[in-house]
Amino acid sequence: MKLVFKKKFEKRPQNYSDLIKTAQSVFFWTNGRWDQLDVWQKEIFSLIGSVVVVTILHNMLIAIMT
Repeated sequence: MKLVFKKKFEKRPQNYSDLIKTAQSVFFWTNGRWDQLDVWQKEIFSLIGSVVVVTILHNMLIAIMT
């Protein structure tokens, strides 16, 4: 008895492989629910926080892959 298995993998685009797109999505994620604080300090805080989060997560991914 001979069994033949064929695997079909779809190549999905890597949405978060680009650092700029990832930082932008994290910025909108952290900036989304602060309606009561519509000031420029919130924007700067969200921008700095998103860059820090993306940098940490990218470094963790690199550490796991090595």
